[in-house]
Amino acid sequence: MVLTFVNGTTTSSVAPYAGADVPGLLLATSFGASLYFMTRKNVKLGKATIITLGGLVAGAVVGSAVENWLQVDIVPFLGIHSPAAVVSEFILFSQFLVSLYLR
Repeated sequence: MVLTFVNGTTTSSVAPYAGADVPGLLLATSFGASLYFMTRKNVKLGKATIITLGGLVAGAVVGSAVENWLQVDIVPFLGIHSPAAVVSEFILFSQFLVSLYLR
């Protein structure tokens, strides 16, 4: 989550869309880590995948709603200039909660 925050705050104002906006590697790693930790809790892989996908979708929906309300591309919030960083933060947080509390 810290890396996503740093990525969102260090977006260049000269070329804001020059690089990859969404830290896909971090999201993929969180998805894999969530699957790993859920299977370590003796959850079947199919059920763990469905629960993890549900957490991913829930985080994306909540993150999109919050970003739509904050409009960080117009007025930066806590130094975050990238809308994708806000959505990614909520996705990572939901993946964290899913891997900790659901089974």
